[in-house]
Amino acid sequence: MASSFLCISIVIAQGTATYELTFTATWSATTHPTNFPPNPHFSGMIGGTHNSAVSFWSSGSNASEGIKQMAELGAKGALRNEINQAIGASNADAIVDASGLNSPGVQTTTFEIRPPWNLVTVTSMMAPSPDWFVGVSGLDLLDANGDWINSLEVDLFVYDAGTDSGPNYTSPNQPTNPREAIERITVSPFLVDGSVKSVGTFRFELISIVGNTPRVSLSVDQNPVDEGESITVTVELSDALNTDVTIPLTLTSGTAESGDYDSTTPVNLDIDNGDTKGTYVIQTYKDDDIEDETFTVALDTNNLPSEVVAGSPTSEEVTIRDIDMPEVSLSVDQNAVDEGESITVTVQLSDALNTDVTIPLTLTSGTAESGDYDSTTPVSLDIDGGDTEAEYVIKTYKDDDVEDETFTVELDTNNLPSEVRAGSPTSEEVTIRDLDVPEVSLSIDQNPVDEGESVTVTVLLSNALSTDVTIPLMLTSGTAEPDDYDSTTPVNLNISSGNTEARHGIQTYKDDDVEDETFTVELDTSNLPSGVVAVSPISEEVTIRDLDMPGVSLSIDQNPVDEGELITVTVQLSNALNTDITIPLMLTSGTAEPDDYDSTTPVNLNISSGNTEARHGIQTYKDDDVEDETFTVELDTSNLPSGVVAGSPISEEVTITDLDMPGISTPTSVEFMEGDTTSISVALTAQPSSDVTVTITGHENTDLTLDMNVLTFTTSNWDQEQTVTLTAAEDTDLLNDEVTLTLSTAGGGYVASQTMTVTITDNMGVATEQTEESVSLALWGNYPNPLSNTTKIAFDLPAPAIISVTITDLLGRTVKMLPYGSFGVGRGHTVEIDAEGLPSGVYYYTLKVVMDDQVVKRSKAMSVVR
Repeated sequence: MASSFLCISIVIAQGTATYELTFTATWSATTHPTNFPPNPHFSGMIGGTHNSAVSFWSSGSNASEGIKQMAELGAKGALRNEINQAIGASNADAIVDASGLNSPGVQTTTFEIRPPWNLVTVTSMMAPSPDWFVGVSGLDLLDANGDWINSLEVDLFVYDAGTDSGPNYTSPNQPTNPREAIERITVSPFLVDGSVKSVGTFRFELISIVGNTPRVSLSVDQNPVDEGESITVTVELSDALNTDVTIPLTLTSGTAESGDYDSTTPVNLDIDNGDTKGTYVIQTYKDDDIEDETFTVALDTNNLPSEVVAGSPTSEEVTIRDIDMPEVSLSVDQNAVDEGESITVTVQLSDALNTDVTIPLTLTSGTAESGDYDSTTPVSLDIDGGDTEAEYVIKTYKDDDVEDETFTVELDTNNLPSEVRAGSPTSEEVTIRDLDVPEVSLSIDQNPVDEGESVTVTVLLSNALSTDVTIPLMLTSGTAEPDDYDSTTPVNLNISSGNTEARHGIQTYKDDDVEDETFTVELDTSNLPSGVVAVSPISEEVTIRDLDMPGVSLSIDQNPVDEGELITVTVQLSNALNTDITIPLMLTSGTAEPDDYDSTTPVNLNISSGNTEARHGIQTYKDDDVEDETFTVELDTSNLPSGVVAGSPISEEVTITDLDMPGISTPTSVEFMEGDTTSISVALTAQPSSDVTVTITGHENTDLTLDMNVLTFTTSNWDQEQTVTLTAAEDTDLLNDEVTLTLSTAGGGYVASQTMTVTITDNMGVATEQTEESVSLALWGNYPNPLSNTTKIAFDLPAPAIISVTITDLLGRTVKMLPYGSFGVGRGHTVEIDAEGLPSGVYYYTLKVVMDDQVVKRSKAMSVVR
């Protein structure tokens, strides 16, 4: 098996070792884009610890029945039996067993291992697949010296068990007869860009050893140390002893002289019984030279007491940092930097020198390529005598990929001039921020939502990708309980290549309490796939509005109101109560003065038991100014009685229309159907000094005609309404038309203008002389609901159409597509949905209607109960 591993340290292998096994799955559409399947995951891990007398699988050998069932079905039973048989024959010691995981994902388990069963075999099925699996076979956790390996990481490549001939992830069963040898797959879909890509790693970490002789190790608290300061040496046992023990140390000069530090040697440290540590302080001293100097502290391993053995580390070289020499450090002004921008690197001395000095830098590519930035290296920066810093500019360049990339700028510490020493920091990794990376954000269609209704969460990419991408969501309860909504988490939304969004429906449920409740939907930013970044908004708190508590709202009958007229405020409950209730209102002046209206506040309105509304009249008064004025009526939501909640609207700004200003009295909007006529009344709001004409324009070249467009008012009939008849012609489209009329005055020193919006409602192709009410597109739901096998949905069509129905589950996956064909204009059309084969749960059905060049969709939910 091709693998890579990293040994961090070793320990003496005595007794039983406990290892932590971490399975990190990296297999995704990004790492292996060819024909990537839905629902990628790995089955539960199964294997055991054993000796070299037995092998449960190997490349080049035929698979056992246990390996066959594991690789094809993810079943553990047969392989577990084979391991138990080996345990009975004393060739194996224990079974390794753990749960499966989604990919990408992480699963961790622990197991014990002891000699002579120091080999471990672990397998897991890749799913979906014909008979493909990953694992290790006979991996030895002892090193060449017989010591337990402290840390080992193995790259996982995919093997074909040789029992099924399916070529793709989702191929149907094609048994291989006779079986072929197990072999590693080195072709597509695991051959990517010319190399075979791993799908994850197994990492083995040593946790503990039972029955081990205590190990003694050494550490130094401060290294390097400024001359004149002290260091503390600590010797530590891995386990406490029940007797005192003395640990000998040796001190050895390197470039330091004996007078540069307390160099007496040997040093003996006593560790009392029951303790695990002992410490020793070494003082350093200032000298006149300007060089850093070294000495070594080490365990005297030749003279350790018999109760302990040497662990790691056993020595450390200490650097005495000379404080007479200027230190040089490095900084970068802008990090991360947008591709195409520049950064400035500054090297700085802690103290100025009296001569020029040249500081060398090296630039090292990380994930960035040499063409992504000015990568010439080394770079030499001159700091003039008397100065303390110098700067160097590095230009970055735009490229076509969509990844952030990195390179490192660092002092070339091996080639610093003798007059300076390295300070801190000496290097910085620079991130070139890619401007092509798609950004993902989140939105919710309906918030707050009434309990029992559903909300739709949309995740949106700023740019489409060329591969599928999975966006993880997390749902977190606030005041809502898990059964108040579909609270399963995480939720994974797949955005197909070339698309920019995906949706997920979350159903809420009714409960018996009377409180609004909340939960939060957010992007799982810690697990976003590579190639996208999160932008705001990344989360939204959803309020589930309780329908059991009446909501109170406010409305006003006439707004704006002419000065001197009365308005009526109505407060209304969504449901009647069985007791009287008082609703407080507040009146707040805007531009109106308190004497422009009845401004006494607060106002308390009593709604009697069994009723749902109460009214209050507010009188306005004429004044001498010529401005329209405003005041606000609102529910005093801070003092609403218990048992009701604020609905919507809770306030309205009232405009008092001043009658002293020249103006035109006419409606601001009119709506009627094509083929019909209607009339409007026009008058002046103030007396002119002579005749005034009102001209109506804006209907030219539209479907709207007027019986007259010029009206004349005199000084005596200025306030008498004149009637204009509007006629709307029928057209052939199915769209509503909107025409803006402008009324303007001339003569009599009377300057006023007024606009009016005329909406011509389309009759959907039905002549106005027909008496039947026009038909609108509507989806009325399904019956029965819940259902077990079949249900019918009813709908209305305003025009001939071709319809089809798509059924999706709560994750947005299509489970059925049902074409039904052509239907005519009319109400009460029905089609039958066959739910055979669908498991119990909530589903969404979407009616797709194609009318001429229009495509319209309507969706509703249904429940399948088995």
